[in-house]
Amino acid sequence: MTVSGAEDNCLVSRDSESPMRESGLWRNCSDQLVGTQVIVSVADSVLRQGMRTLMSEFPLWVPLISRDVRSVDFGSIDLSRCVLILADADIGSVQWSDIPLSCKVLILIRDPSRIEFMEDFSRADGFLLQSKLNAGIIADAVSRVLSGDFPMPSEVARELLLQGSHQVRTAIRSTRITERQRETLILLSEGLSNRQIGRRLRISEHGAKRLVTSVLAKLDAPNRASAVASAMRQGIL
Repeated sequence: MTVSGAEDNCLVSRDSESPMRESGLWRNCSDQLVGTQVIVSVADSVLRQGMRTLMSEFPLWVPLISRDVRSVDFGSIDLSRCVLILADADIGSVQWSDIPLSCKVLILIRDPSRIEFMEDFSRADGFLLQSKLNAGIIADAVSRVLSGDFPMPSEVARELLLQGSHQVRTAIRSTRITERQRETLILLSEGLSNRQIGRRLRISEHGAKRLVTSVLAKLDAPNRASAVASAMRQGIL
């Protein structure tokens, strides 16, 4: 049996006979995901079928599987509970204007070493790593983005930090941030949730959320990944 999850969220088992289905953890996860519409947009037929198989292991949703975002009828979906999983290989052909802003977007990464945190990823609300994927990880990531967190596998976070260290740093930083905001940026680069950031900084989860919001506003970034990338380009990290 494979079980995965995050300390601050639910755990999901791939074993349908698992006793966890009777536990509070399972009920907690179920409550978080009831009514959620998960859309999977993957052009590659083999990967698309693999995602279909994984998604079928979690009984609370009937995912919409598509090879192209343009074929999705967002008008018939409750966008407040909508999560789109999009393959990184398909990013170049996506018209972001076709995806409603209220729909959360998870990017499925095949190779972290080739990721480029540029404008194409500015709409990302989190990342999934293809080589580490299972039903539990998908369910946990969906639950986290709906809660306002930014799921980021450690491999992706490390690559983001590595790319930042290779960039040319300017002598004058274009954006001035406080030391507390810089500490928050470092924790964001590690893919931590608001609750985890609060624990590390010894403040409340609400206080951590305010800090994250202030960092995004200061860097004029639409999400956490963009904020970290911007900070690295400016030499803040």
